[in-house]
Amino acid sequence: STVSGNRALVGSGGGVMASFDIQGEISNSTISGNTASSEGGGVYLRRNTLAIRNSTITGNVAESTEGSGGGIRRNGRGVLTLGRNIIAGNDAPNSPDNVGREIDSSSSANVVSEGFNVLGSSAFSRSQAFHSFNPVASDRVATSNGTQPTAIGDILVTGLGNNGGPTRTHNLRGASPARDFIPSALCVGLIDQRGVVRPKGG
Repeated sequence: STVSGNRALVGSGGGVMASFDIQGEISNSTISGNTASSEGGGVYLRRNTLAIRNSTITGNVAESTEGSGGGIRRNGRGVLTLGRNIIAGNDAPNSPDNVGREIDSSSSANVVSEGFNVLGSSAFSRSQAFHSFNPVASDRVATSNGTQPTAIGDILVTGLGNNGGPTRTHNLRGASPARDFIPSALCVGLIDQRGVVRPKGG
């Protein structure tokens, strides 16, 4: 699925809002170009357990002067699990402490990386991009002081396009840190958002 161009005029969760004891998974999805007047421009999670896998979260904005999480804001109990995603190019320009502009959480114990995520871009430092979230060794951190600093325009095409399949997606750039990143063994049996069977080069 692609969730794009939405706006939460009053409140959080411009693209997706999940709260109060929901358990589930977002997979093979694009959450792009959404805006929240408060927190969680792309995704806002409160008191629930959710996994996000094999998805792209980019170009979302949280406008709040009291919170952050341009891409994702997680609050309250429950656990957010992230695996094999691109979460980059989001912003919370009015963040009061200039932190968590990509991913913001009320507790680092409640956001878990399964690895092989591409996280942030060179527009922000690691501390500006993430608050109460710790990438793991197998993640590629594209922040200005990350493991592979990369501008968002070199990670993916910032506009949605028809790249195959029933929904619009963001194509990868030729030298993107997300290209051919995930080990083939972890892709066996997977089908991406376009309906392409993985593993496959590109």
